Amino acid sequence: MAAGMALALRIQRSESRVFALVGDGECNEGSIWESALLAGHLGLGNLTCIVVNNYSSTPNLGDIAAKFAQFGWETTTVNGRDLDEIETALQRQCVSQPTTVVATIA
Repeated sequence: MAAGMALALRIQRSESRVFALVGDGECNEGSIWESALLAGHLGLGNLTCIVVNNYSSTPNLGDIAAKFAQFGWETTTVNGRDLDEIETALQRQCVSQPTTVVATIA
């Protein structure tokens, strides 16, 4: 849904950004990766995905940031308990690529 909203805003030439919040458990779903592939392919620079990685998913997903990067996303990994680090990461925006902020909570 977030990728569709970001595409619609780009078509409307809006300066607005779309933020999606997902958990590491949701990253086990194919729809997450299908959307990530589409957003990377379209270069939706107005889209930011925040992944809360608290290691709650059953299988180990490995390096989530690297997976998003392979799909054409600008990625950052932050301490999910450090509000200043999260704020700094969310203020960054790559205009030609979507952005992923992986907030790790151990």
